[in-house]
Amino acid sequence: MLSIQILLFLFFVALTAFFNVAEMALVAARPARLEALSSRHWSNAKLAASLKQEPGAFLSAVQCGITATSILAGTFCVNAFIASITSSLTAIPGAAPYASSAGTLIAVVIATYLTLVFGELAPKRIALSAPEQCAAILARPLQWTITLGRPFILLLGWSNDLLLRALHIRERTDDMTTGEEIRSVIMGALRSGTIQAAERSMLESILQLRVRTARTIMTPRRMLEWVDGAMSDEEIRKRIADSPCSKLIVTQGRDVDHPLGVAAKKEILRTVMSGGDLNLETHCQPPVFVAENSPILGLLGSLKRARAQMLFVVDEFGTVVGIVTLTDVLEAVAGDVPEPERQRGGGSQIRKQSDGSYLASGQLPADDLAEYLGIEDPTPPTYKTVAGLVLAHLKHLPQEGERLTIANWTIEVVQADARSIQQLRLIPPSGNQKSGKADV
Repeated sequence: MLSIQILLFLFFVALTAFFNVAEMALVAARPARLEALSSRHWSNAKLAASLKQEPGAFLSAVQCGITATSILAGTFCVNAFIASITSSLTAIPGAAPYASSAGTLIAVVIATYLTLVFGELAPKRIALSAPEQCAAILARPLQWTITLGRPFILLLGWSNDLLLRALHIRERTDDMTTGEEIRSVIMGALRSGTIQAAERSMLESILQLRVRTARTIMTPRRMLEWVDGAMSDEEIRKRIADSPCSKLIVTQGRDVDHPLGVAAKKEILRTVMSGGDLNLETHCQPPVFVAENSPILGLLGSLKRARAQMLFVVDEFGTVVGIVTLTDVLEAVAGDVPEPERQRGGGSQIRKQSDGSYLASGQLPADDLAEYLGIEDPTPPTYKTVAGLVLAHLKHLPQEGERLTIANWTIEVVQADARSIQQLRLIPPSGNQKSGKADV
């Protein structure tokens, strides 16, 4: 008789384990991974995803199952264990007065231990190790359980909703993932070795594409080179020979605010070599204009739609303030890309010197500088470039050799003119010459 009771108890523990695995797996399973499993021919993964969308139903079914199995195990099995253990203790000389209490304690401890380990803790750990797979495997039997207990589950769900309304608690239905959560996942993957530091940097840059604008990556107007379509053939040839760029901006008049388009240098040279009429307008791809506050993701879409390699950035007055190329967009993700043919003249915008200082271009985006040096500014900046950072602190156009201190870093103006700052030297705080990191 006792052996039957033991088997029955183990059966109830197994049922408890089933419900705990199902509950933890469905709670921890990610919808995206369930969809991926479904695409790999896990037929029940789609059912698991639908159960996850109705947490009230499966949670009620699981709790009913766990409670019922616990009550049944206590009613039909634990009492039999107590009687058997008490009988055995009574046979021990002098133990009879304490046999009942001791038997109850021993039976409860053993039953609790077995239930916790094999019915609760181990099943939950198993579910957390592979939540999507466990959810897919157990989805069908859990669906049967919900169907069988539908009336009671509906009653529990209605009672639960009534209680939540009385407590003014709203159920959270959104499944949105914030940028901070994504960054935490990226950092966790970096620490675990799943991704490398370079991959982490690229992923972080991609997350910034939505908020970074054309103005932060464009080549500014004063650094542009263009050719007036009305120039003489000799002037055009000289301009082409002097320009390192593979693409030339062709304008109507000597003003970049009225561009005719962008011409490929090789097409112009082919015309020159063949002795044909040097009409630049015939070689131009029509200009594509974007606002200076356009997000970088939007720029990528504009480049694709127009099948262009260059965009003209305009301000609110329609004035051309710079250009953005496909390489600029790529650099916003992957970092500096060596390309000597670019309008800005190529070369890295920040270089570490042998003495531990850094030479930086005034047009280096302030965000890139902060990431490169490990500086975090707690206040949202009103400037976009390192030159803008210096101007925001000095409140005037500096002269060469002028210095200022920001976040314990000394910044020296190396090259400047009456209108702009071209190059700066950044000297790290004392004792931080090697790492290049600063705490703000």
